[in-house]
Amino acid sequence: MNCEAITRLIARIAVAAALACPTAVLHAEPEPRQDAPLPPGFDLKPLQRQVEGVYAHSQGEMFNVLSRATLEASCRAAQAAGGPARMPRFAPGSEEPLKFEVRRYSSADGKQSASYSEKEHVACTEADLKADGPCACHYRKVSEHSLYLERSQGASTERWQLTLASGSGRHSRGPAGTTALAAPAEPTLQTLYGAVAGSRELAGQRCQLRRIERGNSRTETCLIQPAPGLPETLHGRQLAQSVFQLQGPQAGQRLRWTETLQLLPRARMDAAVFEVPAGITFKPGPVSNREAQP
Repeated sequence: MNCEAITRLIARIAVAAALACPTAVLHAEPEPRQDAPLPPGFDLKPLQRQVEGVYAHSQGEMFNVLSRATLEASCRAAQAAGGPARMPRFAPGSEEPLKFEVRRYSSADGKQSASYSEKEHVACTEADLKADGPCACHYRKVSEHSLYLERSQGASTERWQLTLASGSGRHSRGPAGTTALAAPAEPTLQTLYGAVAGSRELAGQRCQLRRIERGNSRTETCLIQPAPGLPETLHGRQLAQSVFQLQGPQAGQRLRWTETLQLLPRARMDAAVFEVPAGITFKPGPVSNREAQP
């Protein structure tokens, strides 16, 4: 019997089995766990100890308020009024949108989470902004690496927030949440995100696109839809969001956007991502998860 005949025989057996058991339900095997990468730029050393959970990698851009025309006009006016003969300089790309990337790691038991962020901002270099003023600056983009950690144990939760370049951060301890928040009902979703405007597929997941206008902006948000095998903790999670200006000089422009590039609902991650970095000076103070949401 050749390969083609064997293939036809297997197909007939499968059809016969389906006809004999019409009520049988085929269940897909759970997707195998995938390895989540360590965040670049943080020099983490693997601990060779695996933690199961969820990994998400997103990127986006924010509106850059730096305006060469405005600054140069202001500096010329200052010179005309007898001020120092200084004009600012601008590195290539310094006026372009500010990029950011975020990598989030969450343990399956919900007791540990970490958000590693790399964000661009415009810095005044080769001058002291406070002492020399904005007209003496050489404006250029620089990247900043920051980290937000959260760890729950028993009835308390610890939080750490730090920026690598500063070598310092904040640390707080408080009561842990007692109950998980229920998924919002439709009226709440409409209040927060607006009416359904369509659907998309991002990072291998279907998401429901909602649109709402508030004041001078329109926000479009895509929320994950439930799917077989997808953890309930991911239902309704934001996969993408864009904010558009409706009026004024930036009318029609996208002021800010973020999209999920990769989502691993069943990830294996090295425990190093949940460790507090060594060599950082922490001071007591309020810590929020704003680092997780650029």
